[in-house]
Amino acid sequence: MAFVLEVPVNLQQNLVSFSRSRQLPSKLISFTRKQRCKLLMKAAIQSLDEKRLARANDLALPIMVNSCTGKMGRAVIEAGISAGLHIVPASFGVERDAGKTIQVGGKDIRVHGPSDRETALSSLVEEYPNLIIVDFTVPNTGNDNAELYCKTGVPFVMGTTGGDRDL
Repeated sequence: MAFVLEVPVNLQQNLVSFSRSRQLPSKLISFTRKQRCKLLMKAAIQSLDEKRLARANDLALPIMVNSCTGKMGRAVIEAGISAGLHIVPASFGVERDAGKTIQVGGKDIRVHGPSDRETALSSLVEEYPNLIIVDFTVPNTGNDNAELYCKTGVPFVMGTTGGDRDL
């Protein structure tokens, strides 16, 4: 028994054709009887997309991009959002930006300054247990941030260039 699902190219009227065929097990004689029925596909397609989206959100790793006010941090956040990644709405930045909410790629991101980064990180790790950090902060905070990430056990990628490598 074989099943065939025929879908029109332009999905006119959101209908597809479903047919079932039977063939007799004979080398010489082949008999095919087709039964056709029409299915309304709009509801099925919509529910599949919703399920797929929900499943993708459950599996997405939360990513925190630090220095959302800088060119590189903004670019990484925008690329992540356009790729469908789960960007966490928080970022480390300089003290003068602490407490601000910055919009990047249509997403509101709250900036945490150096004085509250430890408290902010522990609450973020609690809220997002599989958190991964991408850090583009300025060189003089890069080493301190790396120490904090190691202390809390959060995996991170350091994108900051420059600074003192011996520290």
